[in-house]
Amino acid sequence: MDYTALDRATDRIRIPQLDIEIADLETTLAARRSERAAARKRLDAYSYPVLAMASEVISEIFLHCIPAYPRCPPLVGTESPTKLTQICRLWRQIAHLTPGLWRAISIARFPPRRRRSSYPAIAEAWLSRSGAMLLSIVLELPCVLDLQRAEIMALFLDHRARWQYLTLDLESEEQFLPDVFADSLPHLQELDLRTERDPDDGGPLSAIISSTFLRTAHLNLNALPGDRSQVILRSHNLSKLSLCATTMEVSPILSEAVNLVHIRLYLQSHDAGAGAPMSATLPRLETLIVNLHGESELPSTNRHQIKHFLHGISAPVLRRLYIEADLLESINEENQLHAVVSLVDSLASRCLQHLAVTYTRGGTLEEYQQALPDVANITVDGEDGSDLVDDDPDCWQAWELNQK
Repeated sequence: MDYTALDRATDRIRIPQLDIEIADLETTLAARRSERAAARKRLDAYSYPVLAMASEVISEIFLHCIPAYPRCPPLVGTESPTKLTQICRLWRQIAHLTPGLWRAISIARFPPRRRRSSYPAIAEAWLSRSGAMLLSIVLELPCVLDLQRAEIMALFLDHRARWQYLTLDLESEEQFLPDVFADSLPHLQELDLRTERDPDDGGPLSAIISSTFLRTAHLNLNALPGDRSQVILRSHNLSKLSLCATTMEVSPILSEAVNLVHIRLYLQSHDAGAGAPMSATLPRLETLIVNLHGESELPSTNRHQIKHFLHGISAPVLRRLYIEADLLESINEENQLHAVVSLVDSLASRCLQHLAVTYTRGGTLEEYQQALPDVANITVDGEDGSDLVDDDPDCWQAWELNQK
């Protein structure tokens, strides 16, 4: 292409114009660079309040980012203390040095197998970081890989002196029971113990649960027909007890727990065999709830055993009684009213204000009111009335543990 005289003249004119534009842009760029430097200087000089806080203050804030103790945070996720270790190095150091973040440990879900295999390492790390603080433990062995159950039990047993709240589901691994309760648990306040008996296991459960400060206990012994489990609770402070067992297993427990205020019994349909009639005076008992465990049928021969068991309880200040009428021995359905009245009389309480009778086929509300005129509130239902208890915790108590 020819570069003509006209083209050269045009370029000579254009160059000074470009020089002027470049000078203007350089002036603007210099101003922008100066403005940027000033902004950078201000940012570098600013100290974020969170970075200026003492580590103790940050630790306290961290404790409000997880569920309140004794509820257990998840091992991972938004409410897990591990989330706080992923923000920056400083926060990770502070979190690892805050024992209160790691004192509530729950292994109670079925995550992918890969994550389940890391349970022992996670438990060991959390237990180490918790320092000397008391612990809230939820451990469901069915969620742990079979080959790791002994390992993870050993980890928690090493810290048993620090247990304060314990939910332990052994499933059929009752061989761990003697180690769990080998010695007194000095700080244990709440206990939820569940077992699932193995039909091929050779012997009954046997344990003495001793803790000075134990206030609430939920025991699901889930015995097999013919078992004579020997589980004894020793705590002068035990005030609330929920128990799923046979009458033979309940008797020694109630005989020891004389300071109970609230009891909820789930009596198992099979009987552990005849024995000496129980006699227990519970001078502080205010609430007695008696259910049949599960939906199994109750053999008529066992009603006799249950009748003698219940008639062996004396509760002079009892205020609330829930009873499934078909648990009581009676000649016929119409006689259930008399069986319930007889039970009320045998309890020897002059304070009874709430009576709930369910699964009854005999006796109307009016007949119960006539037979028990001193009881202010009577409920009669021919079907399951357990919702009555669960829906009115102000009257019948809340039976969920603080961990839940």
